[in-house]
Amino acid sequence: MAIIGIISGIIYLIIFAALGSWLAGRKGYSSGSWAFLCFLTGPIGLIALAGAPCQYTSSSLNEIIKKLDAKSSEGSSGSKPVTPMSSVRLSGKTWTCKKCQEENSATANSCKSCGEYR
Repeated sequence: MAIIGIISGIIYLIIFAALGSWLAGRKGYSSGSWAFLCFLTGPIGLIALAGAPCQYTSSSLNEIIKKLDAKSSEGSSGSKPVTPMSSVRLSGKTWTCKKCQEENSATANSCKSCGEYR
């Protein structure tokens, strides 16, 4: 009976390692390291990984936007026109707060003066 408990415990930890590896890959972290950590710690490692921020930088997001712009400029077969992603982005490197009219950097999500969100 004790063997069944040990085997089920190991299967339980392998499942957490697989989930940790998958989630780490999706967030931009090392899959192998997080799989090992989740195997050792079980749900605690998985919860820590779930709370960790994504490692993707704005430069990688800009590369994705450029690729989407290139695809949209090739033309589309549908009747609805495609808006390039670059027109959705902010022009220049700043944005103006609607509340206090303060200039903020393009990467800021809130105003540095009043704290108002975009």
